[in-house]
Amino acid sequence: MKHLSSVLLAAVLVAASVTACFKDAQDPLRNGATRIELSRNSITLSTGDSLSVQAEIKDGQGNVLNAAGVQWATDNAAIATVRVDDIPIPGPAFSRAFVLARADTNGGVAHVIVTAAGLTDTVRVLVLPTGLTATASATGTARADTIGTTAINAGDTVMITSTNVIRFDAALTQITLGTKRAYVFSRTPTVVKAVALAPFQGRPWVTGLWYGGPTEVGQVSLADSMQAGSITVSRPRYYPTITVTADTMFVPAPTGTTFDTIASVRFGTSASAITFARTTAQLKVINTGAASYAGLVTVRYVKLGSATLDSLMTVVPYTLPKYTALYNGAVTQTGDTMVLAPQANTTFDTVTSTVTIGTRAAYVLSRSATQLKVIAPLAAPAATDTLKVSNVHVGLATVNLTSTAVTYTIGKAAFTGTVTQTGDTVVVTPPTNTTFDAATANVAFGTSTANGIVLSRTTTSLKVMSPVTYTGSITISGIKMGLATVGLATTASYTINAAAFIGTATTLGKYLDTVNVKAGTGFKFTTTPTASVSNVMIGGVAAWVLLRTADSMLVISRMPSTGQIGVTNATVGGSVIPPELKIAGNVVITANPTGEANEPANNAAGAVVIDLSTATAANPLVIFGAVDGDGNGLGTDAEDYFVFTTTTVKTITLQVQFAGTGAGGATNPDLDFGVCNASCSSWVSTAGMTGAQPENITLTNRAAGTYNIYVNGWDTATLTRAYKLIVYTN
Repeated sequence: MKHLSSVLLAAVLVAASVTACFKDAQDPLRNGATRIELSRNSITLSTGDSLSVQAEIKDGQGNVLNAAGVQWATDNAAIATVRVDDIPIPGPAFSRAFVLARADTNGGVAHVIVTAAGLTDTVRVLVLPTGLTATASATGTARADTIGTTAINAGDTVMITSTNVIRFDAALTQITLGTKRAYVFSRTPTVVKAVALAPFQGRPWVTGLWYGGPTEVGQVSLADSMQAGSITVSRPRYYPTITVTADTMFVPAPTGTTFDTIASVRFGTSASAITFARTTAQLKVINTGAASYAGLVTVRYVKLGSATLDSLMTVVPYTLPKYTALYNGAVTQTGDTMVLAPQANTTFDTVTSTVTIGTRAAYVLSRSATQLKVIAPLAAPAATDTLKVSNVHVGLATVNLTSTAVTYTIGKAAFTGTVTQTGDTVVVTPPTNTTFDAATANVAFGTSTANGIVLSRTTTSLKVMSPVTYTGSITISGIKMGLATVGLATTASYTINAAAFIGTATTLGKYLDTVNVKAGTGFKFTTTPTASVSNVMIGGVAAWVLLRTADSMLVISRMPSTGQIGVTNATVGGSVIPPELKIAGNVVITANPTGEANEPANNAAGAVVIDLSTATAANPLVIFGAVDGDGNGLGTDAEDYFVFTTTTVKTITLQVQFAGTGAGGATNPDLDFGVCNASCSSWVSTAGMTGAQPENITLTNRAAGTYNIYVNGWDTATLTRAYKLIVYTN
């Protein structure tokens, strides 16, 4: 067994070795404090505000040392004081103190000195002044003004002078009097001058300030607005004397001011005051209103130093008569044409100047600053009348001038081109030195609605057909004469037949008979595009087309007829003529139908059997029929039935077409249809009984079976009306 002393020695050695294992590895590196680290080195405070500053003591390796011995002091207690935080800090890992701003109205700079372990650091403290210390005064001629019910007597210029270290910005300082910003016209670091926008009593607000503190902080911008001393000030007014000579007002700039380049005058709320001459020292104004003006005058955009006063009202009223300048320039007249020169000291507007003869605007053929060339308007017969010239420049103003001293006898402008007529066709060429508008030129026959059917149109030739039979002068529109596009009437009279479709129409003369229409020499039917194809009009309604080629059309009429048959979108000389052209001679189509299936016995379910086995959307089954009705679905032949059988599930589409809108009556008959079962004891669909045209039914995924199509003349005013039934399966 070991000796006890040996055991004790071993225990001591182990304990020593354990203690060595837990020794701070950086202890040999700690050479003491090398710096004080502050949370901030400079602060800016307003008087009465405070802020905390924190200090840490660190060695060369950045390790935080005990901060129990940190001392805080201020070098100017009148500016700022410092108080150490009395709340215990663990460690202590840092030291904290509070800096309190105590400066007066001039502010200042103090330094908080931090010392520890032989080290020193400082915090610069800038304390801003408590506010703007400034005197406010009103200058300028004292005069009575009113704030609400309070009468004041003061000048209109505000001068604010700073008496402490707060300074004004040379570009940004503004003065606000109540809710209105004043016109600032002069700024120095210590004085700012402005003109009031309205009467005011109270303390002005000033913005755009900076603090001119000690050299070490330099100029500091102040974001807050501050108030100056109280003031009483009136609004600015216009005091110089305005003179009026005849119909011109002369407005001088107030002493010490100039007029802006947009300076002007207003008469009350009217815009009738027109400035026709403007310098920096004077405005010349005329009154273009309907009557003389009497009242206060507002002078606008007066420049005072760096400010522009947008409105100054006179203190006395003025009267300015209505501007009565007359047009007295030279006028040279030849027939229906006039050449006008501007009068002295005026020019014409090169875009908008016009001439009115009496109450009628003339056509402007040419226009420059020194000449207007016009012709009398189409609606103006030869007459003695005055001239009015609009948009004439008089200096800066643009006015209208009227001649009253001289009257002119002016002949109506007439068409002097050539007109060649052959039957219903007219070929027109324009007058010398004119052209036709290639898009709009046309010929009117008697009334504005009887415009010609244009066959061809170029700048030098116009070929048209007349839509009506007409005798009289014709008016050619779309004639381009210089700047004007005019309409001119011929002096000669013409007798012109209504345009007709050259062709023939033959039929057996009964409802549902085929009508065969053939085009004659020089005429064709239009077959494409779909939106512009030719149609045959019978009884005022487009017929059902069975066949359409360039030379012939086969149709079935929707309505009876005793008059002419028409053709729309006929091609004549290579041009498509959309309006309806009539074929010579009447074509009679009676209301007695022919060729109906199983008539007159087609009036019960199963009467006519139809086969849908080959009917498709591209090749549907088409049936023509006719019915009548008294408004309650009753008549001599009010019902037709068509029965079909399907052996598989199918979707079946059906449509009934007829004339008009479906509203009911002779012109717009109301035909209905539905689908019922084999015995027609119950309805499968009544969707085709709506009072519309066409009527439509779709039977979606209909089970195999036998069904009847039922067509009824609900309301045809008891007259027989044709229909077209279209059926196919999908």
